[in-house]
Amino acid sequence: CIGPWSMEDMYCEQLCVSDLGRWEAFNYNPSRNYNQIPNQMVQAIRDGYKNNWIVDNIPAAMMMDYKTFGGIPLGFLAPGTMKSYIYNHVNLYIDYHDVEGVPSKARIVRFVVQPFSIRHEFDLLGEDDGESFELAKIINPIDSCNRERTDMEKAANKKYLQSRRHTQFDDVQYSKFRQPQHAGGRVLFTYDVIWRENESIDWPT
Repeated sequence: CIGPWSMEDMYCEQLCVSDLGRWEAFNYNPSRNYNQIPNQMVQAIRDGYKNNWIVDNIPAAMMMDYKTFGGIPLGFLAPGTMKSYIYNHVNLYIDYHDVEGVPSKARIVRFVVQPFSIRHEFDLLGEDDGESFELAKIINPIDSCNRERTDMEKAANKKYLQSRRHTQFDDVQYSKFRQPQHAGGRVLFTYDVIWRENESIDWPT
């Protein structure tokens, strides 16, 4: 999925919409139908493919359950059903600290990616205008993805701006009201960027 990434502090920014191909059938059984995998993404998830991302020559570590690992998997297999789900949202945590003796400059010292699978139900808005990167209206938005207020309302409402938060695991806990995203069909990809000052990590060389 190729889109216009922004490395400013971002809240559920829309990246792109991609059609992954056919869904896994309701009665699909991976152990019996391995040779009938419906699309390339499902195949890649089952084969354990991972992304390897770099920011400022620092490789990404994946954060999951408050632990970090190397490489970011494309998705996961659900326990029990073994159906494939894609990670279509990421939180990008970029840690930095000030450069000693050089005012107004900072160094990136750590890059962590936290993946989520969020079933965004959405209507397409048409072609991207090159400014807002808003490709779709999300019908069931989590808090960080809710864009109902206009820019003017947001600017006038300081309480709203102060209370706005980045995507969190609590927002996407899976229940009958919030499901992960199947690795098939039309998928909206989103991301957050979170900058964090961190003086405890030395600059990697």
